[in-house]
Amino acid sequence: MGLFRGGVFSARVQLIKPEPAIFAHAQQVFGIQAADTLFIDDLAHNADAARRAGWHAVQFHDPAQCERELVARGLLNRGFP
Repeated sequence: MGLFRGGVFSARVQLIKPEPAIFAHAQQVFGIQAADTLFIDDLAHNADAARRAGWHAVQFHDPAQCERELVARGLLNRGFP
């Protein structure tokens, strides 16, 4: 968690994935645009919901797969951190 500047936690905001409201809430809290945002989740229906909200999304299967996808998107250099 130390690598993140913040987070939206369902229990605290009383919103849950995959409901669209949680994605809208995160955009408002962090002042982000959907098209500029990447969502990573291990559940396909949550990644699909993020895409429907206009976000980019990656379904996490394992660290190596996630790293490959982030590198392919130009969001991560190999060998992170």
